[in-house]
Amino acid sequence: MAKKSLYLFLTSLLGVFLFFTIHRVVVFLFLYFLAGGYLQTSLTYYQFLALDFYSLFFTVCLGVWYGIWLGRYWYEMVYVQKSHGGLAHHLATKMPPHHRSYRSEDEKNSAVQSRLVSGLEKLEKYSIIKTIKPRQFKRTLVRKKAPKRLTSISSSKKKET
Repeated sequence: MAKKSLYLFLTSLLGVFLFFTIHRVVVFLFLYFLAGGYLQTSLTYYQFLALDFYSLFFTVCLGVWYGIWLGRYWYEMVYVQKSHGGLAHHLATKMPPHHRSYRSEDEKNSAVQSRLVSGLEKLEKYSIIKTIKPRQFKRTLVRKKAPKRLTSISSSKKKET
């Protein structure tokens, strides 16, 4: 129920904006032709303001009515009858250049297969590991230094002699 209420509110808002824009264009053209001397009226400034206010009020009411009618009609088509996928679905399926929804299963499968093959080729290209020869190290003989003679051994030898 909240979805329908939001849908009706937004479409009525759309109707108000549409009719308000139409009203402002008509008033602009009227004032343009009046200022250019193409029209002659006996309206005073205050009479014109009153006419503008009441026509604006009438236009906004028509915009609300049109928006609610539009919302009820399209809500029925899109959500109840499900005969129309909505604007995004319509644009995705009808817009050039591809018409992707009308491709057959074989075309879709071949397209996917070609993308997989190209992806695997790229993966193989990047996954080749170059073998690096290990650096040849010169072997060196490590000799340990002889331990220093213990003083106790040397002192015992001196005592014997």
